[in-house]
Amino acid sequence: MKILNDLHKCSRCLVYKDKSLFYRSSDRECGVRSPCRDCRINKTPRPSLMQLFLSKFRKEPSGCWVWLGSLNNRKYGKIKFLGRCISSHRLSWELHNNKIIPHGMCVLHRCDNPPCVNPDHLFLGTNSENSKDMTNKNRQAKGIRNGQSVLTEDAVLEIRRRSNESSRSLGLEFNVSKTTILNIINRKRWRHIP
Repeated sequence: MKILNDLHKCSRCLVYKDKSLFYRSSDRECGVRSPCRDCRINKTPRPSLMQLFLSKFRKEPSGCWVWLGSLNNRKYGKIKFLGRCISSHRLSWELHNNKIIPHGMCVLHRCDNPPCVNPDHLFLGTNSENSKDMTNKNRQAKGIRNGQSVLTEDAVLEIRRRSNESSRSLGLEFNVSKTTILNIINRKRWRHIP
């Protein structure tokens, strides 16, 4: 069995082949982002963007088409084509609707599954609609999921239980401002906690 370091992926037939089947290049390691000898001799055309896209997802019983290629840090798929990195869900929408996404528009998921590229699960919306969709589906970072949170849910419940005490003394005890204490008591903050 060949070690992965001895193999390169052909940029045309998309098959991993032995390093020796690639032409050497002086400015880069042999075979990196180049077609194999067979593809050069047979003049195999580069795969189209649609061919690349169709080879990189798996259909799930849930109806989602789960992206099998690279993912970004937020778990959305991405694909590199002609030196450009493209979001896979945005690409799916464009390929299947045969339209370019208008400037400033977002592609939203009905299924809330970031790696899904099923065009039936995707729809266009503005940034504002994207934020409202996130809030309606309860996906925003709130409470302890918010990276800037100082308090825990237990601390919030304790503050509300002791709401008859002065907000200044509670603020000093929990290491937050008097205003934060008042907002918690009046349910302007941490509204999701009963």
